[in-house]
Amino acid sequence: MIMKDYLPPNTPIVSNYLALEDLNAFAAFTKALFNAQLVKEQKDPQGQLLTASLRIENAILSVHQTNISDEKATSSLLVYVESVEEIVKQAIEHGAQVIKQPLDNSFGERTACIKDQWGNLWWLASAIRN
Repeated sequence: MIMKDYLPPNTPIVSNYLALEDLNAFAAFTKALFNAQLVKEQKDPQGQLLTASLRIENAILSVHQTNISDEKATSSLLVYVESVEEIVKQAIEHGAQVIKQPLDNSFGERTACIKDQWGNLWWLASAIRN
């Protein structure tokens, strides 16, 4: 990881920043599917997340709670996983929609795509071992 005076420790220079409703549910979703770890958080007096940084392996997802009037933003994310099929199965159990079923591509990867309840596309990939 690059170290700069203006970066918090162990923070990449570029990371995704999502504006979502119900951050607590999103944090639970990413923990269930990708073992995401909550590394930074700000909560309201009722204990609901307002902002959070979630670590998935060596990547950081920064998320913030939107208001009804805020512009919502979705993203398309690529995540390398050990088993594409297992993550797709877990995603369905957590309310995600399968956009593309698992299949082998010409790049030597097994891939699939799911859409979470916030509208984000999660492209899942795993290198095919011969």
